[in-house]
Order: sequence, then C-alpha cells, then structure tokens
Amino acid sequence: MDRYVPNPNLFRELAGSAAMRDLLLDHAERGAGVARATAPTYSGPTFDPAVQRRGEYRASIYSAATRAPSGWRAEFGARVAAE
Repeated sequence: MDRYVPNPNLFRELAGSAAMRDLLLDHAERGAGVARATAPTYSGPTFDPAVQRRGEYRASIYSAATRAPSGWRAEFGARVAAE
C-alpha cells in the first residue's frame, strides 16, 4: 500500500495554472458583459456642444486577468475619466 504524501505546493500550482486563469477570466468577462448590458447612457445636454458622452462609459468597460505572486487575479471595471 502506498503512503499518502501531501504536496505542499498544491495551492500554488492550482492558483497559477492556465485553467485557473481561464476560469477567472471567463467570470470577469461575464461580469463585464452584464455591466455593458446595464450601463447607463447619457442622453442629456452638455455644457460644451462639442462633447459627446453617448456610450462613453459602456465603451470603457474592460475585463482582464493578471498574474499575482499568489496566483491569477481577474477583474472587470471601467476606465472612464473622473470629472
């Protein structure tokens, strides 16, 4: 009978795997899709008629997966400039 030997690096291997990156990125992309679908649109007048705000927020929504020391990190957000 073989003796069970725990792998102390199991969490690090799972957290850093390509499958984990794909899983987290998939969830981030779904979240970004929901944010795009429910994003508000600006339809009112602006102080400067040359400024167009329609779709600006929706177009700035992104999703990404980045490698951190503890494993993959996925996020979604918006890159709209603050006023």
